[in-house]
Amino acid sequence: NAEWIRDQRDNTTFPLNFEDYSKEMDLNEEQAKKFDQISEYKSNLTYNSLPYEKELFTVDTTLAEKRERWHKSLTSDIYMEEAVNVLEDLKVNNIKKSGVANIKN
Repeated sequence: NAEWIRDQRDNTTFPLNFEDYSKEMDLNEEQAKKFDQISEYKSNLTYNSLPYEKELFTVDTTLAEKRERWHKSLTSDIYMEEAVNVLEDLKVNNIKKSGVANIKN
Protein backbone atom coordinates (compact mmCIF):
# COMPACT_ATOMS: atom_id res chain seq x y z
CA ASN A 1 0.00 0.00 0.00
CA ALA A 2 2.76 2.44 0.94
CA GLU A 3 4.65 1.70 -2.24
CA TRP A 4 1.54 2.24 -4.36
CA ILE A 5 0.80 5.53 -2.60
CA ARG A 6 4.39 6.68 -3.11
CA ASP A 7 4.23 5.76 -6.80
CA GLN A 8 0.96 7.67 -7.20
CA ARG A 9 2.39 10.70 -5.44
CA ASP A 10 5.58 10.64 -7.54
CA ASN A 11 3.67 10.22 -10.80
CA THR A 12 3.66 13.62 -12.48
CA THR A 13 2.70 12.47 -15.97
CA PHE A 14 -0.96 12.58 -16.94
CA PRO A 15 -2.54 11.93 -20.32
CA LEU A 16 -4.08 14.97 -21.97
CA ASN A 17 -6.69 12.90 -23.78
CA PHE A 18 -9.77 12.74 -21.55
CA GLU A 19 -10.59 9.11 -22.39
CA ASP A 20 -7.02 7.99 -21.60
CA TYR A 21 -7.05 10.05 -18.41
CA SER A 22 -10.41 8.57 -17.40
CA LYS A 23 -9.15 5.03 -18.00
CA GLU A 24 -6.06 5.72 -15.89
CA MET A 25 -8.20 7.12 -13.05
CA ASP A 26 -10.49 4.06 -13.20
CA LEU A 27 -7.46 1.80 -13.00
CA ASN A 28 -6.19 3.76 -10.00
CA GLU A 29 -9.58 3.35 -8.31
CA GLU A 30 -9.48 -0.42 -8.86
CA GLN A 31 -5.98 -0.62 -7.43
CA ALA A 32 -6.97 1.50 -4.43
CA LYS A 33 -9.84 -0.88 -3.62
CA LYS A 34 -7.28 -3.65 -3.06
CA PHE A 35 -6.07 -1.75 0.00
CA ASP A 36 -9.49 -1.01 1.53
CA GLN A 37 -9.15 -3.95 3.90
CA ILE A 38 -6.00 -2.42 5.41
CA SER A 39 -7.85 0.76 6.32
CA GLU A 40 -10.55 -1.29 8.08
CA TYR A 41 -8.00 -3.25 10.18
CA LYS A 42 -8.45 -3.21 13.97
CA SER A 43 -6.26 -5.00 16.49
CA ASN A 44 -7.17 -6.22 19.96
CA LEU A 45 -4.39 -4.15 21.51
CA THR A 46 -5.31 -1.47 24.03
CA TYR A 47 -3.31 1.58 25.00
CA ASN A 48 -3.15 3.70 28.13
CA SER A 49 -1.46 6.98 28.85
CA LEU A 50 1.29 7.21 31.43
CA PRO A 51 0.22 8.15 34.97
CA TYR A 52 1.79 11.61 34.81
CA GLU A 53 -0.16 12.33 31.60
CA LYS A 54 -3.42 11.16 33.19
CA GLU A 55 -2.90 13.77 35.90
CA LEU A 56 -2.45 16.43 33.21
CA PHE A 57 -5.78 15.46 31.61
CA THR A 58 -7.69 17.13 34.44
CA VAL A 59 -6.12 20.45 33.50
CA ASP A 60 -5.53 19.97 29.77
CA THR A 61 -8.58 18.47 28.09
CA THR A 62 -7.02 19.02 24.68
CA LEU A 63 -4.17 16.68 25.62
CA ALA A 64 -6.71 14.09 26.73
CA GLU A 65 -8.52 14.33 23.39
CA LYS A 66 -5.24 14.07 21.47
CA ARG A 67 -4.20 10.96 23.41
CA GLU A 68 -7.61 9.39 22.90
CA ARG A 69 -7.38 9.94 19.12
CA TRP A 70 -3.80 8.67 19.11
CA HIS A 71 -4.70 5.50 21.01
CA LYS A 72 -7.61 4.91 18.64
CA SER A 73 -5.35 5.28 15.61
CA LEU A 74 -2.82 2.89 17.13
CA THR A 75 -5.47 0.15 17.29
CA SER A 76 -5.70 0.25 13.50
CA ASP A 77 -1.92 0.34 12.98
CA ILE A 78 -0.86 -3.06 11.68
CA TYR A 79 2.79 -2.21 12.34
CA MET A 80 2.15 -1.74 16.07
CA GLU A 81 0.67 -5.20 16.38
CA GLU A 82 3.53 -6.71 14.40
CA ALA A 83 6.07 -4.89 16.58
CA VAL A 84 4.44 -6.35 19.69
CA ASN A 85 4.57 -9.82 18.11
CA VAL A 86 8.25 -9.41 17.27
CA LEU A 87 9.06 -8.26 20.81
CA GLU A 88 7.16 -11.22 22.21
CA ASP A 89 9.11 -13.59 19.96
CA LEU A 90 12.40 -12.01 21.05
CA LYS A 91 11.45 -12.32 24.69
CA VAL A 92 10.51 -15.99 24.36
CA ASN A 93 13.60 -16.85 22.32
CA ASN A 94 15.95 -15.05 24.71
CA ILE A 95 14.46 -16.84 27.71
CA LYS A 96 14.78 -20.20 25.98
CA LYS A 97 18.40 -19.60 24.98
CA SER A 98 19.47 -18.22 28.34
CA GLY A 99 17.99 -21.12 30.28
CA VAL A 100 16.64 -18.70 32.88
CA ALA A 101 13.17 -20.20 32.77
CA ASN A 102 11.32 -23.11 31.29
CA ILE A 103 8.74 -22.12 28.70
CA LYS A 104 5.64 -24.30 28.41
CA ASN A 105 3.85 -24.23 25.08
